[in-house]
Amino acid sequence: LSPDARQSEYYVEGRISFTGGSGPVSVRAAVPQSASRFVVLESDALATGFGVLEQSDDDGDYMLFEQRSAEGEQNVFYRVRGFRIDSSDVPRSRANRPAVVSPYSRELRQRALRQQPTPFLAALDEVIATAEARSADEVNFVRNLALILGDIRDQRVEVIIEDAEPDLREPELRFVTVLQAANIPARRVVGLPVTGESRNVVPVQAVEVYLGGQWQRVSPRDGLPVEEEVFIPLTYSGNPVVTGTGTRGVPEISFSVRGVVNNQLERALWTSRNDAPFISWTSLFALPSHSQLVFRAIFLVPLGALVIAFLRQIIGISTFGTFMPVLIALSFREIGLLNGLGLFIGLVGAGLLLRAYFSRLHLLLVPRLTAVLAIVTLLMALIALVGNAADFPIGLSIALFPLVILTMTIERMSIMWEEVGPRKALIRGGGSIICAVLAWILISNKQIEHLLFVFPELLLVVVAFAILLGSYNGYKLSEYLRFSMFRKVDADTGSPAT
Repeated sequence: LSPDARQSEYYVEGRISFTGGSGPVSVRAAVPQSASRFVVLESDALATGFGVLEQSDDDGDYMLFEQRSAEGEQNVFYRVRGFRIDSSDVPRSRANRPAVVSPYSRELRQRALRQQPTPFLAALDEVIATAEARSADEVNFVRNLALILGDIRDQRVEVIIEDAEPDLREPELRFVTVLQAANIPARRVVGLPVTGESRNVVPVQAVEVYLGGQWQRVSPRDGLPVEEEVFIPLTYSGNPVVTGTGTRGVPEISFSVRGVVNNQLERALWTSRNDAPFISWTSLFALPSHSQLVFRAIFLVPLGALVIAFLRQIIGISTFGTFMPVLIALSFREIGLLNGLGLFIGLVGAGLLLRAYFSRLHLLLVPRLTAVLAIVTLLMALIALVGNAADFPIGLSIALFPLVILTMTIERMSIMWEEVGPRKALIRGGGSIICAVLAWILISNKQIEHLLFVFPELLLVVVAFAILLGSYNGYKLSEYLRFSMFRKVDADTGSPAT
């Protein structure tokens, strides 16, 4: 809702170093990928002379760097930009619960215990049964299981560690293996822990468990969710982060992470693409940047017109035209209020002097308007040249004034000056300036501009207020002040004075 809302984004840069042989070289490196709590916005690579391909499989996303011949020391780079999302913004999965495939599933485990029991299977089955007996749901089961497996002095855990094939000495692998045996979707993930701007970030292993319709990273020590830091996943299932063929030795990869604070709109757009595709498709953010800038200004015109309608219909302020103050207010929005007022008063004053001269020539209306328009254009160019010479660049600012509106304002003001006198003309001109300033106060508000552009349906609220104003046919505030003398009560009769 706020144009100043900010979010933390992260740039992850990977550097792959290797020594090429005499033949073709192929290096496959894992890249950060979107997960339940981290969203990748874009990625690119810098690898001169190498072909770069992006690949994806069940274990993660990768970049493949290939070259026909790459002898000697080589360095290739990639960069990924993404942001972390809060748990409240994580969309619930619409897919079915992930299938669990384990050689120690309950059915296979029970069959093996009947046919050929082993200490490992007996210890595994007893650990799972103990955790289930202490738990009422999957969340508590995960926590109790982690507490049991974390106690390596427990004889059952010792048996699981020593007799398992493959080795289950790593806490993450042991935790995932037992969870899968209990039919709980779980996986190992290798990723980058981020606590700020860091160089040489070392990938670490973690555990993700599918709970409540989403993957959650949990601690293998106590089974509690881990949320205090940003974790950027690289690979799943324990696969290496980087591999190579045709290289001398194993390629090495190093990571650096840089955090920046950017506008939060990009995050909101990503959320809408997942949760409400139709809203994302109909959003004005789908337009090119230059078109967005145009509509940001256009959407302010009806709101400014509503302000003018209120001031004229309810307050009773007289102006030259209905939309002249709105367009002048738009000019003030780009130029600045004080500069805009000075330029507007100067141009209108000079135009009135020239219009008085043209009146002596007894010109017809259309030629006279053309002459005034041409003179106003020359005045604008002259002001721009003087400002440039004084090191005050106002060329673009002066060009934002609506030429035709200025010309018509000068014409109407001069006619009123001649017909009813300068006092009435100056009052109406002052009313136009007051309305323009009040409209400028509203349409120069960044929050209002942001809301109208992001939620263009708010213009229907403007329509509703315009209809409400149009239905009012009572006295204006200025008329109450004007006719206040008729409300005086005669002291003798007690009846209204006539």
